[in-house]
Amino acid sequence: MQIILTIKNNDTAFAICDEVKKMIADKFGDKIEVYSIYSDQLLPKILKGIITEQNASISFIQRKFKLGYARSANIIDQLEQDGFIGSSNGAKPREIKITLDDFNTIFTNKN
Repeated sequence: MQIILTIKNNDTAFAICDEVKKMIADKFGDKIEVYSIYSDQLLPKILKGIITEQNASISFIQRKFKLGYARSANIIDQLEQDGFIGSSNGAKPREIKITLDDFNTIFTNKN
């Protein structure tokens, strides 16, 4: 699983320090890769909504977060690429590969 972390200070996202990366790697081992930042700052909030509602779809993001199709689709693509959700499988729902406990452990700002 790949993980993206952000630390916010005055609404500016900064790359996480090596110490935090090491703490996460020590806890989760080789199961994850830690990246420094998401390009879309809404992504952690959206990921938490997906986990809570157990619905990883473009239309869910559009309705819940009042976003357009293109941005919602890009977010779904990013979450899939980073291993938080499974790939599209026809009409079946996407698998959500992260728990709320893992989310709260990983994302320091607890979106």
